[in-house]
Amino acid sequence: MSWKDELAVIEKRLFQAGLGDRDVYHLTHALKEFGEHADPGARNDACRIAMRYVRACLDEDDNSIANYVSSCLAAIAAAGPADEQALLAQAIRSKLQPWARGSALKRLAKLEGAAGIERLCDALSDSDLRKAAAEGLAKLAGGTASAGVLGALAAALDTEKYVETIEALVNAVMAVGGETRAILEAAAARVDRNAAMSMHWFINGIRPGDVAKRLAAAGVIPMPSKEKLARYESDWVEDRDASPILWDMIGSLGRLTAFDCKTGDSPADHVDLVQWLGNIATDDFVLEDVSQVAGQGPDGGSEVRFTHGGRGYAFATEHAGRYYDLRGVLNGLNGVLAGLGRPQRFIQLHTDGVVAVILFAPEARFLEVARDLHIPLEADPEAPRRSGIKYTNYVLSKN
Repeated sequence: MSWKDELAVIEKRLFQAGLGDRDVYHLTHALKEFGEHADPGARNDACRIAMRYVRACLDEDDNSIANYVSSCLAAIAAAGPADEQALLAQAIRSKLQPWARGSALKRLAKLEGAAGIERLCDALSDSDLRKAAAEGLAKLAGGTASAGVLGALAAALDTEKYVETIEALVNAVMAVGGETRAILEAAAARVDRNAAMSMHWFINGIRPGDVAKRLAAAGVIPMPSKEKLARYESDWVEDRDASPILWDMIGSLGRLTAFDCKTGDSPADHVDLVQWLGNIATDDFVLEDVSQVAGQGPDGGSEVRFTHGGRGYAFATEHAGRYYDLRGVLNGLNGVLAGLGRPQRFIQLHTDGVVAVILFAPEARFLEVARDLHIPLEADPEAPRRSGIKYTNYVLSKN
């Protein structure tokens, strides 16, 4: 079947009454794929059909339809027709879901160039489009140090309540550059801890190379290669996001692990967890013969036993249902390390959700670096468990 015949079938089916969501998804996705076709004629015909579909959906506020429209907008962008801008302007003013309207806004602003920056600044006053406008400004106005753009972003920050949007606005401020310190410092307490770390690096001129040197000097990582440092620097300039750079650095030596704190057993079996933690320790802290004896801990908890260097050790864990007693395990293992006079500890890093992340590192030196670089640490080992319980209760409340 030729591409002309394929597109004829797509168009006929797409506009049939009573078509199911699954069919619409596949048809609009096919239009998006035709946007990558080698034949310009195929791209243009797919674009025509996609524009017809978008125009037919401008009064729809269903999220599934917004997804179908998104695929069509991609097909349209691939062809770049003369009337694309007019359609995008209609989509922005439409009843489509805000995120789909935001996608249209960013595409239109990109096509408009300098005029698009003004459009994005104006869109900051619309709470539905504010996040997309900030994302667009981070790309289009990046590096301009424009006082006008910074003023518009600061004004939007003054009234915004949602953390995700605040973080998008903050990222745009950092991308634009210039006189940003006062704006960022005013917003620092309103973002999550990972975003706050990025802001701290940016405000204080901390580059990935500086971070690597501090972590290497603390014995946490080996110094990355020149190639890796160049990639980190490129990622930082592009995204101004400290978290993925930091995670990649500190995970390079195999001293980092992440795990779900909710298990399939009740009471939780801590043997796997202790073995996982043993796997990220240095070769001079090998844990062997790990076992758990139920009912030996406080309040019906368990006792975890293991050997190290031919000597037996044990610590108690509390019964927390299907969740690990992470506090008990960390306190137990770190207590053994302290008794042996070792400088390393199992250190919990901050994460959201039920997943815990543990780093094995020289405690005193790492904590000093973490303080200086604003690396988020988790002071409460029970935070993942509480997050998991909260989510479970939320799901149950919806049933």
